[in-house]
Amino acid sequence: MWAYVKNSQVIRLYSRPTALTIGGLQYPASIFSSWSASALKDIGIYSYLEAGAGRTDYYTNSGPVYTVNDSAGTVTGTYTPTAKDLTAIKEKEVAAVKSQVASKLQPTDWMVIKASEVSGNTVPSKYSTYRAAVRTKGNALETSVNGAANVDAIIALHTSTYHANGSINVLASMQDWPTDPDAEEV
Repeated sequence: MWAYVKNSQVIRLYSRPTALTIGGLQYPASIFSSWSASALKDIGIYSYLEAGAGRTDYYTNSGPVYTVNDSAGTVTGTYTPTAKDLTAIKEKEVAAVKSQVASKLQPTDWMVIKASEVSGNTVPSKYSTYRAAVRTKGNALETSVNGAANVDAIIALHTSTYHANGSINVLASMQDWPTDPDAEEV
């Protein structure tokens, strides 16, 4: 992103290259990719970064407050995040967990129904084991959500960690569900 700056004030932000007019001179959109940062700075186009914003599903972000660095030709827009209502977030997260459990159990519900209605019919153990594991995981996630002290603790449940090469080190709790017994091995 870029900012048009005049007298150390942000006049306009650009999220993508666009043709513009500055001081009566017209410039094509290609200047954003073909000109150097120094050449852009000379006409008041600075690089722009945003900082401080929280995830909008968990935070309300106010701002930004702009910090203009004329010598470097940069602008930083800093947001102030305020956590949304924790009780409401917990309710939404628990509902999402319940929905996940239901969607994971639904494909095998027919087996349970048939076993309860047809004498001598049983649910194969790999499916009953999977269904029990899904319920256990769902209950554990609900407990984690309800026990979260703040919004960041809930965000942590959705956060995986990665090795330096980019591969997953620890899968996020909210994504680490039991493997469907019918899933294809990759």
